[in-house]
Amino acid sequence: MKHYTGSCHCGVIQYKVDLDLEKPVMECNCSHCERKGFLLSFTTRENFHLTSGEENLTEYKFNKNVISHLFCKICGVQCFGYGEMPD
Repeated sequence: MKHYTGSCHCGVIQYKVDLDLEKPVMECNCSHCERKGFLLSFTTRENFHLTSGEENLTEYKFNKNVISHLFCKICGVQCFGYGEMPD
C-alpha cells in the first residue's frame, strides 16, 4: 500500500489516497469509462480522504445508479467515484 495525492485539473478538488498498485487495475467497458479510457483502481473509503473542494463537487449516476461519479464543477474533471462492494 502506497500513499498518493491527486486533484482535478484546476486544483480545487484535492485528495489523499492509499492504494496498492501491485494489484491489477480494471478496464471498465461501460459507455462512460470506455469513452474516457479510464483504468480503475479500488480502495476502501477509510483509505480515501478528500482534503479540499467538497463544495465544488457534482455527482453523476447512470445505468444501475450504484456508482457516484464525482466531478469538479469548475473544470469538469472526474477525480474519483464511490460505489459499494463487491461489484
